Amino acid sequence: MNHKLREMLKNGIVHPKVDEFLTFAISDALILFHNHSETSSFTELSSELEALNNQLSKTATVLNNLSHGAFNWGTPDLYSRICSLYSESLGDRFGDKDTRKACDDFFIHLQVHGPKLLSFVLDSCKTVIESNIKNGDIASLKGVNIETKRTRQLIARIAGIYNILGGKDSYSETSNFVSIIAVLFTDLGIDKDPSATIKRAKEQDYYERIKNYISGHPSYDLYKYYFNNHPDFKNKLSENK
Repeated sequence: MNHKLREMLKNGIVHPKVDEFLTFAISDALILFHNHSETSSFTELSSELEALNNQLSKTATVLNNLSHGAFNWGTPDLYSRICSLYSESLGDRFGDKDTRKACDDFFIHLQVHGPKLLSFVLDSCKTVIESNIKNGDIASLKGVNIETKRTRQLIARIAGIYNILGGKDSYSETSNFVSIIAVLFTDLGIDKDPSATIKRAKEQDYYERIKNYISGHPSYDLYKYYFNNHPDFKNKLSENK
């Protein structure tokens, strides 16, 4: 990534910890930009999920119509085999120890409560998918240009990174943030007006959430705490606010 961009994001703070933070944060933001999860249109995504919901409904119906005890007869060793099944299906490195324990806990309850719990899981997924198609995250894709949205989300993440170091995400033509986004656009080959694009990005309902959340990586909270409490940074961040 362009050295000039990194220097601008430092916001005048020269310190090895800032270099470390920016190496991590810029890489994190760009990975999310290049591996953007929203690659399907509303029509494509809703069609796929409606087909999934149809299958969930059919499976839930079969579960609900099972004769009494049939599920338990078919799965008497479900919980005892979960360890080997987990490794075979997901791999030993999938998740962490908490993920594995959560699976263990779920399967012991599934062993006890059988099709009623499994049917509840399927119905819950179906209900949430239906809701998101109608008025949630999927519905928000209606009429959206996916490339434009991922560019706006990148701006929000860069704003979050800059904000941690005391910077402000102004769209004024003379602001440092506009200059930062201009350099970023040049690096990525994005042919858009930085000031106007920032302005439009800030109008989106997801902007502030992404700016504050960035990617959800726990390192952001650690860096925020360090920068806001360590004497090397406290005064400088106050000056930049």
